[in-house]
Amino acid sequence: MHTKHEIDAVLQELLDRLHGYRAEADTNLVRRAYEFAYGVHDGQLRQSGEPYIVHPLQAAHILADIESDEHALAACLLHDTVEDCAQDEEREIKRLQREMGEAEEGASAADRRRAAELSKRIQSLEHVVERVKEEVGQHLHEEFGQTISDLVDGVTRLSEVRFYELQGTRRPGEAEGRADKNEELRRRLQAENLRRMVVAAAKDPRVLVIKLADRLHNMQTLYAKRRPKQLKIARETEVIYCKLADRLGIWRIKWEMEDLVFRYLDPDAYAEIERRVAKSRDERMSEIESACRQIRDKLTAEQVQADVYGRPKHLYSIWSKMRRQGIVFDEIYDLEAIRIITDSPWSCYKALYVVHSLWPHQPEHFADYISNRKPNGYSSLHTKVIVPGHGPMEVQIRTADMHRQAEYGVAAHWRYKEDGVIDEGFANKLTALRRLFEAARASEPVGLPGAGDPQDDEQDWLEAVEGSLFEEDVFVFTPKGEIIDLPKGATVIDFAYRIHTAVGHTTIGARVNRRMVPLDYVLQNGEQVEVLRRANTGPSRDWLKVVRTTTARNRIRQYFRHKERESLAEEGQRLLEGEASRAKVDLNDLYRRDRELPATYRRRAREEPVEDLLTRIARRRNYQTDIDLLTAVGDRVIAAEGVVKQMVADLEEAETAAGRRTVPPPAPSGVPGPPSSAAAASVQGLRGLAMRRSQCCLPLPGDPIVGYVTRTTGITIHRADCGNLRHLQANEPDRVMPLDWDQTEHLLYDLPIELRADDRIGLLADLTKMLSDVGINILRINTISPKLNKAGTDHRATMKLSLELNDRSQLEQLMRRLPALGVVKVSVRGQVYYDVEKSARKPSRDRSRKART
Repeated sequence: MHTKHEIDAVLQELLDRLHGYRAEADTNLVRRAYEFAYGVHDGQLRQSGEPYIVHPLQAAHILADIESDEHALAACLLHDTVEDCAQDEEREIKRLQREMGEAEEGASAADRRRAAELSKRIQSLEHVVERVKEEVGQHLHEEFGQTISDLVDGVTRLSEVRFYELQGTRRPGEAEGRADKNEELRRRLQAENLRRMVVAAAKDPRVLVIKLADRLHNMQTLYAKRRPKQLKIARETEVIYCKLADRLGIWRIKWEMEDLVFRYLDPDAYAEIERRVAKSRDERMSEIESACRQIRDKLTAEQVQADVYGRPKHLYSIWSKMRRQGIVFDEIYDLEAIRIITDSPWSCYKALYVVHSLWPHQPEHFADYISNRKPNGYSSLHTKVIVPGHGPMEVQIRTADMHRQAEYGVAAHWRYKEDGVIDEGFANKLTALRRLFEAARASEPVGLPGAGDPQDDEQDWLEAVEGSLFEEDVFVFTPKGEIIDLPKGATVIDFAYRIHTAVGHTTIGARVNRRMVPLDYVLQNGEQVEVLRRANTGPSRDWLKVVRTTTARNRIRQYFRHKERESLAEEGQRLLEGEASRAKVDLNDLYRRDRELPATYRRRAREEPVEDLLTRIARRRNYQTDIDLLTAVGDRVIAAEGVVKQMVADLEEAETAAGRRTVPPPAPSGVPGPPSSAAAASVQGLRGLAMRRSQCCLPLPGDPIVGYVTRTTGITIHRADCGNLRHLQANEPDRVMPLDWDQTEHLLYDLPIELRADDRIGLLADLTKMLSDVGINILRINTISPKLNKAGTDHRATMKLSLELNDRSQLEQLMRRLPALGVVKVSVRGQVYYDVEKSARKPSRDRSRKART
């Protein structure tokens, strides 16, 4: 399909289909949208080699499959016009950005001038692109009106969402440990993008449906892309778009999307299941047809009008069942199902009676979605019967309207009155879905001062969105008669937090239908709820065990994060004051001297605002505020000693620059500055995250390491065998993630070591020479000679050192050399590395046995 004539024929087929299911539709609107899009995309090609216009045209055919109205079809044809109207300029911008990156890596003045010139050209082109898009958007609005313009704008904003590589997403055949790696980071990135999707679709869910059609056609043509891109798009589709299609109830799009996801994520398993299904399909379909005939005959005898036919299960659902139940293909017997379409809900129950009278059914597999409709509007009767000679067989029973709802979802309500006003059914659907998104948005941070880690807030919001996709509603009343909708299983506490955060925090009890109930009481439809409150109270952590809504859970978590943060900050201040006192530093004097400095010297950079001393230190350590820094100190993430030293050094440097202090003489070579608590590790190669070495196990490059995501200050690096880590893994496993050392960084790491050695003249000199030969620097050293020992008979000296090492290999090299100096005991990180004395005192097993004899 490359010529204009061939493409026009596809358009005519689309118009014929639209007229067939919607005779009053304005087909001329769709034709004008096509002509507009053709003009914008003229000359553009897809990676498959087809003209670009083929993509929106085929996406529109997908919408026609679910009988979308002409406004949705027109918007689908136009959905890429604004985004792709300046492709040549955008390609040039990308080329110039690559050149600018290369120029910035150069060190010469010519490279810097070249980079500056390229930056100006890029800015100029970006202005051109912005102006062109504004002109196309304005033209589109004038030509097609507000409704279509808003739909195109919504889809364009969805297209701007860029989902990152979901490395932690579980893939078929992937090891569980690897699939869970980077879970925290993946969810944080995913939360931000879902947030943008919800905002883009808040006005009209048709935006999402057009985007689903766009994504489905992209999946249908995914063969034209390289394998890494195929995997990325398929994972995004499974995690995001398949869920949205399910929530919108559009089975027609959902099942095909899922099968394509399966095909690209695990092509070998897909091919094997497809082959095995096809191999036995003729025999199974013969059995299915025989069962259908028996049902038809029995329905006719009972005077029930119905269509009965068999349908094959989709490959993705077969594969999902195998994974979910841990079974192999040969253990699946219901590869096909029977569907019965009747003329009324009452006939559905009569058909159910007929099926159960023919064959025994399995009660645990019966579901009545007519009386209890699913949140996405799905209605049917599901049952599973045992057919002799065939085995288990699934049967679905529904009316024609229910079938339409199941296949088309919200699109089943796209019906307009003659005056163009949206009908009541569709309006209710829009309202319900919009309320769903608003409820998710309501779980965003409440704005408490120091509410906690932004990553926690983003993950909370993501949980709210993901949870709300599958919630069922319960409707209760306030004492004033207002209706409050909550998910099924919600408690009184959920109700209180839905009213207001302050109401939830101060709840002490409740009356339901004028009688007292406990706070964990599960609300039922139609009940009236009155919350009892008391000022100056707060939630209990036990509430987290009983609340159902993510909104309430997040509010409670934020409350305790805020309280815990206050406590940690107070502890950090106490530790800072204690360390300052030990180091004979007057903190109040430091703050006074800092305040007396001119404003110029109280900025981290020229364009930065004036900051006090502790805030400057916090910002240099990648904390937003001084409270964040104090919280980290209180949480023992960073040492108070290092903060005090940095405060003194920073103030002295500022005073020197301001002329209020003479420049101190340079330190002798080989004398290092204070060691940094920062560490060079990475999360699957993603650098730039705030990371600190834990003070409990002090890991070195080369040690197997694991990260713990603290509540306030980033990631703390622990050795994999750290005792504290085992406690964290047992109590907060979701905060623990695998890490790797970043081999591109070459930092020095301090490490405390204690030695015991035979005392002699020159021992310290020999030790320092050995450390120099290995390339290890000494930060501090303290020796205890034998004459200070109380017993007076010990001729061994104890030396406590703080060393700077590059990695674990340096430590191991030092350990191999120490015995030559007469070192009999070594303790590293507070733990005994080896002890010759203990080994000599311990009797052998044979000697002990003889002694007992």
